[in-house]
Amino acid sequence: MAFCKKLTALLAASALMIGAAASAMAADTLNAPLTLEYKDIEQQVLKNNLQVKNNEATIQNIKFNRVTETTQDTTSDMDNMINNALYSMDSIINNSEASPDVVAVAGSTKLTLSMISSMYGSMAGAQTTQYNSYSQQLNLTKLQLEQANYQLVNATQSMFATYYQLLYNVNQLEASKSSLEESLKAAKVQLSLGMTTKLNVAETEKSITELKNNLADLQNQVASMKGEINKMLGRSADAELTLGKLPSPDLDYVKKIKLDDDAKTAVKNSYTIQYKEKELEYLKAHGSGDRRVDNNDRKMKKNEIDSETESVKTSLKQQYNTIVKQENALNIEKQKLATEQTKLEQTQKKYNLGRASGMELKTQKNAVMTQQAVVDSANATLFWNIETYKAVVSGLPASN
Repeated sequence: MAFCKKLTALLAASALMIGAAASAMAADTLNAPLTLEYKDIEQQVLKNNLQVKNNEATIQNIKFNRVTETTQDTTSDMDNMINNALYSMDSIINNSEASPDVVAVAGSTKLTLSMISSMYGSMAGAQTTQYNSYSQQLNLTKLQLEQANYQLVNATQSMFATYYQLLYNVNQLEASKSSLEESLKAAKVQLSLGMTTKLNVAETEKSITELKNNLADLQNQVASMKGEINKMLGRSADAELTLGKLPSPDLDYVKKIKLDDDAKTAVKNSYTIQYKEKELEYLKAHGSGDRRVDNNDRKMKKNEIDSETESVKTSLKQQYNTIVKQENALNIEKQKLATEQTKLEQTQKKYNLGRASGMELKTQKNAVMTQQAVVDSANATLFWNIETYKAVVSGLPASN
């Protein structure tokens, strides 16, 4: 008997050691160097995001007819993660050197994160609500958590786009810094010839210092964004992560858009409308016993559905208009780039003939680099505008 007890203890200890080793190996694998392509974000988030895993556990507990305090309290880590990500977005939005494009995408990301936070807030303790049946509770909760999962996917995709917008902003500032440094060299030469003042040189030096500080801020935000994406993938913030190329805007998709048809699809797929329709079904099937009260409850729920239907249609139309506007803006920036490139060709020819200085040539090269970064940024914004439109069609709320 003593031998059996000892063997049992040894087996238990071995099982714990094996379990701990397996857990450590899983963590090491998850945090291994990763190259993340945009097309793989959905799969990675749905497979590895910790809140998605908690959502699955919540559904299982409801199926087992066992809703506990642990089941309900699965969002504290998510709250921390979202709050940190929101802080990062605010830092980008409040950066005076951030371009309108990066501010727009960061604002969209912030709104998506806020919607996720609000959703989990409204769900807190919802499992203890006295539904008429566990079937009702299961159906409603599954719908909410499915929406939450795909909003986590959407938020991660938005962070991916924000990361590239930040990189394009860094490229713009790098080109501007190079131009200012050339101006400083010229100013110092002019000062030695008595053609300018020490104050003008000092002001240029101050501008360079300020620009370097802003550049450092943006570079820190780029690194921070990688950390936030890592956490959305269930990884350590400092795990090695390389982001694949940001896809080009799907202009063929835009050309084929049929707004009325897409609006019908968006209404049909809307998680919010589906949820309210299920609530209406349950109101019809399970009355309170007071016919007048029941009729009023059903009318109010039907009004909510009608209101949300119009809201979805309006959001989709606004998003389409945003796409059209951004496509026009992108074309304008491309024309400006073509003009700067033509100027560069002309300056290069003049330089070869000795009719333009090296400084003039460098200045024009920087002008092309700056405008190329503007085009890249506008391109990324259009890409995300189209992705947002697709998300609304798929049933998610508009993040604009």
